[in-house]
Amino acid sequence: MRAVRVGLFGRFGSGNFGNDSTLQAILFHVRRLAPAAEVTCICTAPEAVASEYGIGAQPIRRSAAHRSPSGRRPSKAVGKALSSAYRELCRWADCIRIVRKFDALIVPGTGLLTDASSLFEAGPYDLFRWCLAAKVSHRRICFVSVGAGPFFTRRGKWMVRWSLAMADFRSYRDESTLQILRKIGFSSARDRVSPDLAFSLPDALLPNTRASVVRPSIVAVGVIQDTGRYSSGGTHRGMYLKYLESLAAFVQWLVVNGKRVRLVTGDLGDREAVETFCQILQARFGLEANTCVVDEPLLSARDVVSQLAITDLAIATRFHNLVLALLLNKPTISISFHPKCASLMNQMGLGEYCRDINDVTAQWLIDQFCRMEERMAELKDVIATRAKVFRDELDIQYRDIFVGLITA
Repeated sequence: MRAVRVGLFGRFGSGNFGNDSTLQAILFHVRRLAPAAEVTCICTAPEAVASEYGIGAQPIRRSAAHRSPSGRRPSKAVGKALSSAYRELCRWADCIRIVRKFDALIVPGTGLLTDASSLFEAGPYDLFRWCLAAKVSHRRICFVSVGAGPFFTRRGKWMVRWSLAMADFRSYRDESTLQILRKIGFSSARDRVSPDLAFSLPDALLPNTRASVVRPSIVAVGVIQDTGRYSSGGTHRGMYLKYLESLAAFVQWLVVNGKRVRLVTGDLGDREAVETFCQILQARFGLEANTCVVDEPLLSARDVVSQLAITDLAIATRFHNLVLALLLNKPTISISFHPKCASLMNQMGLGEYCRDINDVTAQWLIDQFCRMEERMAELKDVIATRAKVFRDELDIQYRDIFVGLITA
């Protein structure tokens, strides 16, 4: 066996705890199966990743200015266009130079295949640029348990299709991703569906969870910032505030019924949503958030896991809060803002406990909570069984990828 050089591509280190849990998972298994591997992360926050994980890191899109390729001074408009073109050529050259050092470029998990935010800044164009650089350099390209959608532009769809077409290995984290990709014109009979990589987080990174209880007394309630274009049906400000108000009314019911509530977020950007949520609790229900709920700001994926571990039951809106709660064997109600949430709940046998964010009401949450409370022991057995199956499937996938690289 030989040492391999791996590049991991994604939106890592920039404050999304779900994405970071995915990076933690694949790093563990790279080191487990290829201990001598040299890993470099191509990501949105390379300094944070290098500091946190002790690996090499490169920015997806270099922002440093390059000098003009000519000493002459053209008109301002022409000069700006030439300067932009030159900088972009330098980015392409950087990609090729960096990717030639790898044996494989791997895109691990996350919902990277979308143009909802931008074509650039780790969007479809940057993904296409790195994949093409790997292809012309004859390096292996792997998409591992990735998620997709939504799409809004023809260029975004085209770039994602071609990025996937260049890959040597492709797997998707759920059936909804397959369906979304088919709608934009990409499908392959040899591709597989394999669970989200966060399900393969090692036991060493998971804290001791709260002992099994018959009646939940500590409830994790997830709050998310406005999902906007990422939402499956689209949202506007009024619909988003209705979601927060429904959640607040549900929390008020929990408090009245003697439950302790812990607020859980999944991204640094969710803090504004938590503040708005607490204002609604005070204004609509007269509840002081600092006395009726525990709100400890979360700064990392480890913080999220630690908070979920000491609860009995979870209400999750962010996808990876849902994944991590299920991994910790917590019966969970999903408020779905994207098809991936419903797809996972159906896979786990919990489809009845999932509803779209635009349709959720406080009464529905109360009804589902009461039903789940009555079935706690049964549901924990179901979740544990499915999570074990997921972990086994992911172990097979890791071996298929890394053992092949090591022996190539």
